[in-house]
Amino acid sequence: LCLDCHPGRKAPAEHVIDVIPSMSTGTLPLTGGKLACTTCHDPHANRYGKMLRVPANKLCVACHKK
Repeated sequence: LCLDCHPGRKAPAEHVIDVIPSMSTGTLPLTGGKLACTTCHDPHANRYGKMLRVPANKLCVACHKK
C-alpha cells in the first residue's frame, strides 16, 4: 500500500519489508507475521513525526538490541 504512492522508498538503504523478522519486534506489529511499513509507521497517527510508532531514537533498538 505505501509503495503505491511512495515508489522511491524502496532503496537499498531502506529497511527491508515483507520478511519474517529474525528477532522479536516487541510491541511493534507485524503484518501476517512479516515486517511491513506499518511495523514502524502508524498511518493514522503522527505522534513522533514521520508517523513513527515510537520516538526515532528508540525505534531501531526496539528490535535490534546491542
